[in-house]
Amino acid sequence: MIDDAEVARLEQRITELETRVAFMDDLVASMNDIVALQDQRMFRLQTEVERLREDLGSVRNSLMADFGDETPPPHY
Repeated sequence: MIDDAEVARLEQRITELETRVAFMDDLVASMNDIVALQDQRMFRLQTEVERLREDLGSVRNSLMADFGDETPPPHY
């Protein structure tokens, strides 16, 4: 049979475990918020990188244009 001291010890262990679970639940919720924020930031960064690649491609194309299509400078 379980005596009062054993019951008190088991209740204390249960209370400690419940406290730990509550702390871990809070930690998981906080980490979930952080992951969601990081996901949003990564999406924005990916979008910005894609836009910059397109801009770079446009700049490269304009710099590599065939100079034969341009009229020569007036001193030629």
